[in-house]
Amino acid sequence: MRKAGRPDSYIALNYAAIRSWLKYNDAAPQWKPALIVRSGTKIENEQVPSVGDWRRVLSLTNVRGRAAILLLLSTGVRIGVLANRYSTSGLRFRDLPEFDTATLRFTKTPFIVKIPAELSKTKRRYVTFGTGETAQAVEAYAAERKGQGEEITPDSPVITVDKRARFDQRRRSADGAAFLREEGLSTDIKKTLQLAIAENRPRPYVTRAWMSTQLLLAESRGLITRDFRESLLGHSLGVAGRYNLDKKWRPELAEEMRETYRRCEPFLSTIPVKDERETQARIAKVMLMGLGYSEEELSTVNFDSLDMATFQDLVTKKVPSGGSRAQQRLVDTDELPGLLKEGWRVVTAVNGHQVVLEPPNR
Repeated sequence: MRKAGRPDSYIALNYAAIRSWLKYNDAAPQWKPALIVRSGTKIENEQVPSVGDWRRVLSLTNVRGRAAILLLLSTGVRIGVLANRYSTSGLRFRDLPEFDTATLRFTKTPFIVKIPAELSKTKRRYVTFGTGETAQAVEAYAAERKGQGEEITPDSPVITVDKRARFDQRRRSADGAAFLREEGLSTDIKKTLQLAIAENRPRPYVTRAWMSTQLLLAESRGLITRDFRESLLGHSLGVAGRYNLDKKWRPELAEEMRETYRRCEPFLSTIPVKDERETQARIAKVMLMGLGYSEEELSTVNFDSLDMATFQDLVTKKVPSGGSRAQQRLVDTDELPGLLKEGWRVVTAVNGHQVVLEPPNR
């Protein structure tokens, strides 16, 4: 085995199995091989792939492979959640509560993923999220399956078998749903990984390591707390989890966690993510400069946390007042219909929910 390049830990494991069988048959040898067993020898030189590496991987796989890999990368679930080794179960569309099986579209992104206790390594249910990029991949995969004649229901597997696959690559649950075996999915991902990243030969499990690493980077920038990072990975939080994140989330907590995940989304996507806050800040700055502000005057303005009252005050200072004539106003979009009926005109949009209006001519 050593000639084949096997580590001593691998040899020891095989020797133990063989010796156990020989002992059962009263033929166990008394000697033991001279081995130096070290744990972690397989992963100590394993390097977590970069975003560029994952782009190459995704370019070499099919629609199902893309959906599976992006689910693993953005949710942090183990491969056994998508394709279970020991039982006829796996992640179903009902575990993605924001996926509409009628339209095959997600109603919200980032989307919630509820991991059932029976699929969790720690045997407890937990919640994680998926990115907008992953949502598009899952939607495309579901559409492909529907185009092939499959009926997509809440009980359908998120990742299912290829109809052309060998029978031993699939298992069926009691309700007839066909789940891909963990070995089959792992082998598919491994082949693609080693084709795209030949120099490192990473294991499929590196998808989980990638998410953990990316969330660690996000944590270092203050975008996510350690407890939430560990919760997304399905780790036990001990006493802290028992009193908060391990319990059923209230709606407001779920939305707060979604926003936290959204801030981390640029770290978890293989494509550029449009940062809404940066876009809004850029639009606001351009508009204020158009009203006459200089770079020097705006240098003290924190555009990342610019609130409506401050922006209104800045606009008012530069808009000339013509006696009794009303000045321009910054309003929320829900006020827009009524003001437009009164004759107000839109000057520009500041962001997704605020616009500047010019008063009607009197």
